[in-house]
Amino acid sequence: MHCNGSPRNSSIGCEQINTNVGEMIHRDLAYRGYGELHFGWGVRHELTHLLQSHFPLARNVLLICGSRGLLETDAYSDLRKQLQTDNRRAIHFFQIRSGEPTVDSVDNAVQQARKHACDLVISLGGGAAIDTAKAVSALYPAPDSKSVRSYLEGVGDGAKIEWQPLPTIAIPTTAGTGAEVTKNAVLQCPNPLVKKSLRHPELVPSLAIVDPEFTVSCPREVTAHSGMDAITQCVEAFVSCRATAQTRAWALTGLSLGLRSLSTAISFPMDRGARTDLSACATYSGYALAYGGLGMAHGVAAALGAVCNLRHGLACAILLPISITANLRTARKPYDELAEALEFQQAEVLLDAIKSLSDKLQIPSRLGDVGVKESQIEQLVELSFGNSMSGNPVPIRPDELRVILRDSL
Repeated sequence: MHCNGSPRNSSIGCEQINTNVGEMIHRDLAYRGYGELHFGWGVRHELTHLLQSHFPLARNVLLICGSRGLLETDAYSDLRKQLQTDNRRAIHFFQIRSGEPTVDSVDNAVQQARKHACDLVISLGGGAAIDTAKAVSALYPAPDSKSVRSYLEGVGDGAKIEWQPLPTIAIPTTAGTGAEVTKNAVLQCPNPLVKKSLRHPELVPSLAIVDPEFTVSCPREVTAHSGMDAITQCVEAFVSCRATAQTRAWALTGLSLGLRSLSTAISFPMDRGARTDLSACATYSGYALAYGGLGMAHGVAAALGAVCNLRHGLACAILLPISITANLRTARKPYDELAEALEFQQAEVLLDAIKSLSDKLQIPSRLGDVGVKESQIEQLVELSFGNSMSGNPVPIRPDELRVILRDSL
């Protein structure tokens, strides 16, 4: 569906392409019983109307933003103007200072939201901003002042979210995590340094406004790494031991869009068709993982983020071929089914296509290439067995993972 050729030529017919992808997304994803998805080129201009129709009484909005570079774009300026159209509405700004959403940033943002009695949280940015906003929405109504850490899987003290979170609007500016449609927030926490999820059915944003035009300003590396994250999520959700016919359909659609568009988006950043396909891939991947699970690549990627401070998208990009190779030894069937559905002859041909795409994107093929050391393997193994790993198509023992990671240095 995306246009090939130069950016000048690719504008021909792209409006129709954008419409087709948007219609497909709304047809396939509109079934969910909560939240609302608005998708398409320029759809961010609907924000004023959506605020008036969905949140007419919102008076104090916490706006959580990602990178500083985003704040210098015309798109950001336009959004600020839309938020300020009602002079009864106050906007309180909170910027993510690190590349990953952290326990400290959530706790600080919750304090700011409570200080200003915020009644709506809007996130603008990548997965870090969106996950931070979702966590803030969950913690704001808490009857106590516990840190968000108390509520995290695996490291918390068993505290439960037993109230309705604040409403949220998610506006992604990258095409990768699909966090705008998922029911968890992945946070980095210290002592020990791990990445764990805050999970609740009502964490899915009330509104998701997915405008592919935002992604045009993404640096090449961000496009490549976030795009490979979405592709990894689609692959892992399809082969997951928890996959259903529905989650497989979402994953397959997302993967076909991502595989055919990522290279074009890198070569021709202004290509509307490729950017629209990539954003759709990310949204489909979010639905697929939320209801179908993930696998080894994401399990280890979380550990790499905590131990080696490796950015999530890059970690997933490196680990996808490694995880497929490892799983093919004992779980060939779902990969062959995925390859056949994509009209590849067999799983190895799909694997070669993914490796070729990674090479074209200049993704390193080995963990050692990004500074992972032999001395870190034990800690990586220890931290890899969380919720994501439980979806792997076949169980992996710690001793097996230890060998896989050592062979990948």
